[in-house]
Amino acid sequence: MDNLIAFHSGALGQYPVTEAIRRIAQAGYGGVELNAERLAWAEPHVTPALTRAEREAIRRAATEAGVVISSIAAHVSLIEEDRAARRAAIEFSKGCIDLALDLGTDIAHGFTGIVPPGISREEAWRWAVDGIAEIADYAAARGVKFGIEPVVGMLVSCADEMKALLEDLAGHSVGMNYDPSHLEVKGDDPAEVARRFRHLIVAVHLKDAKGTPDRFEFPPLGQGSVDFDALASALKSCGYTGPLVVEYEAHAYGGYSLSEEEFLGQSLAFVRKHFATATL
Repeated sequence: MDNLIAFHSGALGQYPVTEAIRRIAQAGYGGVELNAERLAWAEPHVTPALTRAEREAIRRAATEAGVVISSIAAHVSLIEEDRAARRAAIEFSKGCIDLALDLGTDIAHGFTGIVPPGISREEAWRWAVDGIAEIADYAAARGVKFGIEPVVGMLVSCADEMKALLEDLAGHSVGMNYDPSHLEVKGDDPAEVARRFRHLIVAVHLKDAKGTPDRFEFPPLGQGSVDFDALASALKSCGYTGPLVVEYEAHAYGGYSLSEEEFLGQSLAFVRKHFATATL
């Protein structure tokens, strides 16, 4: 297994994107996953609204820092009740596909969203399938791998729901952004899920977890209940060679108070130890 170790930029949302890239590179990572999602604690680092000059500046910053852009986290709800909002989300996601290419990566991923109050699961499912099919076709036509991440609390949150979604999207090139934290919270075996979806994984998030869907935390790597040694073995047996992206959210989901230097450094050391053949 020969994987790039990257860091998701959302944990550094207080910095401009070029400064976040510089800090991630300085910490020793070889790649950066750029956040396009509006988080509770940070605005997105990138969106399709970026100008040509801004895109070129990001690529230049990455090159100068000696890192690559591994992927774009284009997470936006695709099942809003308002039809115009759903259309805007689809266009945003397609814009992130173009953004990925402009920034030098061929990986982008999203999620389904939370079922709106008063909307049946069946109707939300139909909206998700229709939207993802359009986005995936757009991505495939441009040579970009697009994946959906199962996320706790959302329409698609576990392995079985992901399987059902992919079955309904047969004929469309949809992959999976694999995040063991959400699978762990939902009671799935992360290593078994990696083997189950082995040919469909477009990127891997490394994030720990403990708890249940009603009460959970995403602690620093190694402080939750995810078996990362088993996961590393499963990914190796699957022949996965894509990016390993550290996604640090322990400050927001658990109230952990590591400094920036600590969470960047400790996370990288953890990945190096448990995914020994990963490269920078």
